[in-house]
Amino acid sequence: MKSTKIQNNQGYSIIIAVLTIGFLLVLTTTTLNLSIQEMFNGKGNQDYMKAYSAAEGWLELALLKIKENGYGYYGELSDAKILWEWTKDPIMSYSFDSRVKSFSWSIEAYQNDIIPLFSIWDSGEIIPATQLLLDAPNDLGWNIIWDNSWLSGIWAINKFTAVWKKELEISWNPDFSFSASQSVQDFISSNSWSYLQLKNSTDTTKDYILSSWDDYITKPRAIITSSAKLWKYTQNLETKLDNTQFLGILEYSIYSWN
Repeated sequence: MKSTKIQNNQGYSIIIAVLTIGFLLVLTTTTLNLSIQEMFNGKGNQDYMKAYSAAEGWLELALLKIKENGYGYYGELSDAKILWEWTKDPIMSYSFDSRVKSFSWSIEAYQNDIIPLFSIWDSGEIIPATQLLLDAPNDLGWNIIWDNSWLSGIWAINKFTAVWKKELEISWNPDFSFSASQSVQDFISSNSWSYLQLKNSTDTTKDYILSSWDDYITKPRAIITSSAKLWKYTQNLETKLDNTQFLGILEYSIYSWN
C-alpha cells in the first residue's frame, strides 16, 4: 500500500511539474512575442517618422529650387539618397507639374491669373513660349508684361495678334508712351521672361484655355509632390503652389486697352 501511495504522489508531482513548465513556457513565449512586437512597432514608428521627415525635406528642396531659379523652373529628382547605406537611408523624390503646353482654367469674379510665358530648364536657360494662343471671352482683359513695357487687350489672341506697345519711361517725371504696333510673338521673343496677366472685371466666373504650339508655359497653379520610402513605409506629400500669389505684385499692373 505504501509503495502504491508513493508512486501516486510521484505521478502527481510529475504532472504538476509538467503543467508548471508548460505555464512558464507559455508565459515566457507570450512575453517574448509582446517584447518583439513592441520592438517592431517602435522601429516601424521610427521608420514612419524618418520617411515623413524625408518627404518634408524634399519638399523644402523643391521650393528652394523654385526660389533660386524662378517660378517657371521645372525639375524633378528621383530615387535620391543622402547616405550610401541603403538599409537606413530613405529613397526620396520630388516633382511638380508646372510645365505644360496647354491648360484650361476658370477665373472667379474680379480675380487675376498671372502666368509665366516661359519655362526655366535645369541649365538655367529661359525658353519663351512665342507660339501663344489664348481662347478667352471678349470681356476678359489681358496684359503681356515685361519690365516697363506691355501689350494689352480684351479679346482672344494668338501669336500674330498685334496691338500698340505701351512703355513706362522711368525718370524724375515718369511718363507713358505708345510705340509702333507689335505682334505678341515679336514681343515675347524680344522679352524672354514675359508674364501674361488675365483680369476678370465682371461679376461672373470666366473660363479660358491657354496654349503654346511649340514651347512650354508655366501654369498659374501647380502641385509639388514629394515622396520618401523607408522599408515598407512610404510618405507622399502634395503642396499647391499658387503662382498668382507668388507674383502678386504684378496684380497692380496698369491696363490700357485702347
